[in-house]
Amino acid sequence: MQSILVVEDDFAMRRGIALMLQGAGYRLSEARDGIEALTALQQQPVDLVILDLFLPGKDGIEIAEDITGRYPGMKILLLTAYGEHERAREARAIFGSNFLEKSSL
Repeated sequence: MQSILVVEDDFAMRRGIALMLQGAGYRLSEARDGIEALTALQQQPVDLVILDLFLPGKDGIEIAEDITGRYPGMKILLLTAYGEHERAREARAIFGSNFLEKSSL
């Protein structure tokens, strides 16, 4: 069974994504921010990190850089609800097809 870490500060969105993926048979863990995400990855590596772009503290791009620095090859999917924000355009350029707007989910 593949494992996924969902990193999202909005509880309802995080739970919604987690429940949808659990229903599809994935093993899930959750984090509210980058610190929790890195702690969770130290305890249990995963196959995929689904990461919100706008989080408290470090944003998703910075957290993704931390994750790939510590876990080279880790798959990351970056999400945002604010696709027209400058940082979202920057993330789209960096992550390409691994960047999605939440409205497309």
